[in-house]
Amino acid sequence: FRNLSTQDALGADLAGKRMADGLLRVDINVRGLPTEKARDAYLVRLKAPDGKLIAPVRRSYVNDFKQDAGKWSGTLVYYFEPLKAGIGASDKVDLLLRTEADTNCAYSVTLDLGSFQ
Repeated sequence: FRNLSTQDALGADLAGKRMADGLLRVDINVRGLPTEKARDAYLVRLKAPDGKLIAPVRRSYVNDFKQDAGKWSGTLVYYFEPLKAGIGASDKVDLLLRTEADTNCAYSVTLDLGSFQ
């Protein structure tokens, strides 16, 4: 292990190993899934200031998915381009989360982007 300075971390040598400028990464930890494939059942969107729903440009999974007592858990990862949707770096934005379950259950979580450093 080595400690990186800010200049090293932001330098050209490590450009391919960090997230592109302007992306917002949202990690969501889920538990209790009946199958590993059920992680595809989540619909995640950002709500732009004009009310338009913004889909992620990419999604992936952390390699922490595991099965315990017949249920799956792990981390879902979503990447958004908020600037292209008119969302500023200090805005508050709603993150909407819904599953394909046979319920009307959906969650809305307000993210204060200005609180991130």
